[in-house]
Amino acid sequence: MIHIYRIQDMDGRGPFKKEFTDKWLADRDVSHLKSFHPIQIFGAKNRTKAPFIGCGCTSIEQLKKWFTLEEYYFLLSQGYESVIISVDEILLSDKNQVLFARHRPLRRGFKKFNLYERDIEKEKLLLKKNKCKLPGVVMGIIY
Repeated sequence: MIHIYRIQDMDGRGPFKKEFTDKWLADRDVSHLKSFHPIQIFGAKNRTKAPFIGCGCTSIEQLKKWFTLEEYYFLLSQGYESVIISVDEILLSDKNQVLFARHRPLRRGFKKFNLYERDIEKEKLLLKKNKCKLPGVVMGIIY
């Protein structure tokens, strides 16, 4: 069994979504983090028997390249969580990420973990700085 690290919401979707990414992605150089091209993804989907496809990382260190501490805290406040997920097949990979397939929906069969060590006071300050519109609920702690 292959284990992948990723950040996702309760539906199993990652935070790179149209009109949402700009809300959480810090003003930093992310040119080294290239997404797989849609043609690559389409081709990979056609090669697999597992119907559920996603992107993730093979290590915690790799995942930290995608999400800074500040971005992580903001995503937690929006209902996202860092998870370890078992996958059936790696379809594509590069030095930053993998495209994987599995037989179970991404919203099922995962284990939560903390990408960064928790610092509640720092989280409160970052959420306030980002003017989070949703109630400040992070990992069951209500602010």
